[in-house]
Amino acid sequence: MLADKLQQSVRENTLSIEPIPGDHSYPRKCSLSETHKLCNYKIKFEGHDEWYSISQMARNRIAAVCDFYCYVRYIVQGLVKCADKDMFAELVRLRHRMAQARLGLI
Repeated sequence: MLADKLQQSVRENTLSIEPIPGDHSYPRKCSLSETHKLCNYKIKFEGHDEWYSISQMARNRIAAVCDFYCYVRYIVQGLVKCADKDMFAELVRLRHRMAQARLGLI
């Protein structure tokens, strides 16, 4: 399933998201929500040649989750050099952005 591939790709940091160039002012089927919307972005999984069209809302949700995973990955690798409460505050902020994206507020 596409959602399973997406989840694995986000965890492994192997996902590409790009804007669709040119005129994209007509609705097409979003590969993730399976609804007809303006799909201004496309995603691709590493090792696959196929691109999937996604809507702005789907892109915002994916980007928010990727930002969260990336920050957690940096913490695990020891790249974040700040106080624990500052790391916690950033994690809370990123979780808040995920919630906003899920609700369509960003």
